[in-house]
Amino acid sequence: LASGKPAGEGMSLKAEVLPDVKGSSAPAYWSAQCGDHTYAASYTLMMDWANCRDYCTYFPHSVELGHTFSFADIMDADTMECLRFNMNNQYTPGNGYAGHYWAGCYRGGDGEYRWDSGAPFEFNDFVDNRGDEPYCHLTPGNNYSWNTQNDQNDRNNGCLCKSD
Repeated sequence: LASGKPAGEGMSLKAEVLPDVKGSSAPAYWSAQCGDHTYAASYTLMMDWANCRDYCTYFPHSVELGHTFSFADIMDADTMECLRFNMNNQYTPGNGYAGHYWAGCYRGGDGEYRWDSGAPFEFNDFVDNRGDEPYCHLTPGNNYSWNTQNDQNDRNNGCLCKSD
């Protein structure tokens, strides 16, 4: 696995690697079962952080997956390892897909980070030099540990959604 830690029970290790997503054969999203939730992420559709909330709420493939979704919070290390494995397996350098995602985390007016869902912010996986931008960001360059970005400057991000 990405960290060498074995997958926990209920964690999906089924990521399918696509060699080239530049063509029309690229899927709109990928999904994985991580613990008690299904996570889905936009694969080729990129948007700013605020639009991800609506994208997840009205996720166009929710019927296929049998869930409703909201902008993802990540509550524990096992879930993060499952997501890291799946995100790393979706990304191939040079395949036309950046592999970047917004998570549902933002910096509040008090400077503290919180989940858009209202869930308590008890777990984090920030890199040492995370920055102080307003939104949580996941990239392959950080092995999908979290950093922060401003969506005005970073426009090649998909959305990470979590089943309700």
